[in-house]
Amino acid sequence: MRLYSLWALVSVIATVNALSLIDSVLASTCIYYLKNFDFGCNSTGNGAKAFNCRCQHDLWLTSVMDCVSTHNKTQGERNHAVRHIRRRCYDKSSHKLTYSNAFMEEKWKALPVAPSPPEDPKQPVTEAFHASGELFEYSSRTFTTLKQHTHNCDMLGWGFIFFWTFIVVVGGVFHWVLGPKRVPSFWKQLQRKSLPGPYFREVTLDMWLISFVFFVYTVLATAIGYGVVIRPNIYIQNGKLLTLDLIGYRSGILSFALLPLVFFFGIRNNPFAVVTGMSYPQFSFFHKYLAVLMAIEAMIHTGVWTGYAIIDGGYESWVADAYWQWGIAGTVIATLMIFLSLKKIRDLMYEVFLFVHKLFSALYIVSMLYHVKPMGWIGWVLSMAGIWGFDVFFRVLRILVNGGFSRVKVEIAEHRVVRLVISNPKVKYFPGCYCFFYFLHPKYGSILQSHPFTMIKSPVEENGNLVVYFKARGGVTKNLYYGNDTEVLAFIEGPYGEFGPDSLKHKSRPIALPAAEKQRHIASKSDESSSDNLSEDLGTGDVTVGLAAGMGICAVLPKMYYCGTASKLYWVVNDARHINWAYRDLEWLKEQGCFIKIIITDEAVTEAAIAELKPYCSSLILDLKSRPRVAGIVHYNADRFAHVNLVVCGPEDFNYTARDALGVKSYPNVELELESFVW
Repeated sequence: MRLYSLWALVSVIATVNALSLIDSVLASTCIYYLKNFDFGCNSTGNGAKAFNCRCQHDLWLTSVMDCVSTHNKTQGERNHAVRHIRRRCYDKSSHKLTYSNAFMEEKWKALPVAPSPPEDPKQPVTEAFHASGELFEYSSRTFTTLKQHTHNCDMLGWGFIFFWTFIVVVGGVFHWVLGPKRVPSFWKQLQRKSLPGPYFREVTLDMWLISFVFFVYTVLATAIGYGVVIRPNIYIQNGKLLTLDLIGYRSGILSFALLPLVFFFGIRNNPFAVVTGMSYPQFSFFHKYLAVLMAIEAMIHTGVWTGYAIIDGGYESWVADAYWQWGIAGTVIATLMIFLSLKKIRDLMYEVFLFVHKLFSALYIVSMLYHVKPMGWIGWVLSMAGIWGFDVFFRVLRILVNGGFSRVKVEIAEHRVVRLVISNPKVKYFPGCYCFFYFLHPKYGSILQSHPFTMIKSPVEENGNLVVYFKARGGVTKNLYYGNDTEVLAFIEGPYGEFGPDSLKHKSRPIALPAAEKQRHIASKSDESSSDNLSEDLGTGDVTVGLAAGMGICAVLPKMYYCGTASKLYWVVNDARHINWAYRDLEWLKEQGCFIKIIITDEAVTEAAIAELKPYCSSLILDLKSRPRVAGIVHYNADRFAHVNLVVCGPEDFNYTARDALGVKSYPNVELELESFVW
């Protein structure tokens, strides 16, 4: 289904982008040439008043039809020009008259056409005439250069698409052919020292390089290349207004070219995640990054055209047009979406964020569709809608493949920890995967809301049941904890997660280690005080090291079950009661030869309280009332073993500390697998 989804998405994009329209140079040349003559409309402009008069004037209709019929190079160019004129009349005429090709042909043939225009353009036109002379050539040069400018804008917009296509191809080569990317420790230290703060720590060096290069290209695409249009010209003679017009069109087209990319990086069923091996947080970063650039281009577009309308004196009439109002609505929606997506706001009201983000996405597509409908470039909007529809289709398909309605057992595992059990699951499980749950009950929120949970297929579970653990916080999770329901109906959408060469080994069955590697040494408290003095008999070869904090153990455990090597697990918990719900899984790992150390940070915990937990806990290494020395654990294992597969999952700071520890010096023997619960 992954390969089919890749083909389907490419087909959708290719199809809808083929619908993009470019204004007719011939039609615009004729219209702007004829506006200099007096057809009795008391206007030399091209506003609604002028078109309302001209489009009902036989002499103007005959003259404009003669112009496009005698100056076209091909029949296709002529037909395109006629469609353009019909559309302009339909959009601008208050009577909304529809002109068919037959009607236009009839008007053209009904009246005689003079061989040359009137000598004095200010005199009223008394007969239709043939377009010619220096004024016509001047108009033709104007719109030929304007078309070149528009073409350049389109190509710069397509440059966005080509840039990210190149990134996907290179990412695929690294992921599938060359293996994991190794970043020299010098660059890791430089990033950590020059870009401090939690926000910058979540971005890797390659992500920063990609973002920086793309930012430079975006700035250059917005700022250069405005000299192609002749000055002065028949379109806009005021130099300041012409510059504003060119910038307004450029920023608008570039903003539209970013739309499919923004939606592309935001969808769940992203086929290029398979190609590149990029994680959800990486796609999410680029989604937000491109959305900000798109919004900035849209604000430039809005600001420039607002300034133009004020300077030109036509603001009141412009703001009354529907396309203007839809454009303002789109800019406001985009700005609000970015504001509501800020992490602190998202964390504060996650349920509201989910609903509003989906609602605003649909409203934004509608607003942009009506904004550009009269002008063209609708292909970018349709591609955005196509990508969004593509994702929705495959979400529904995944739910149907998983059996549609699923009965999910709800159990209280421990204090504020909920356990969900899916019996006889149809989900195609692989270690580390996660699924989105839609709970079908009003008290668990709207059916449009979905929540991601890591799936666990534990060897201690019966009948291959899938299990989910989560901590009740707010919204749906809180309602499930306090709801007193033992079973709920849900749609299960998934599985999602990293898929690549390294995932293939997880298809094998768990491998039991030699008996010699199952020995355990219960260290004294003094020995446990330093992560560099751990005592375990695992040799010095390959090892899988799991490093988890809190509920992050749910993402680490599945990787430990199927690692097929010597293994070590470090679990940092604040509440010792967490051991209660995880003890069976920990015991199974211990029997397979896994070295396990649990670090309990709660200052109030006592050894007596620990003893009251499962008797099994006495055989684990417990470090009470201490803080985790994450860097020390990473360095110790990286220095000791020949090859380390390091799996880390916990809060953001915990994850970044583990990642930064590998930047102190080069560790080519360490393969980092960073799992995140950040959404």
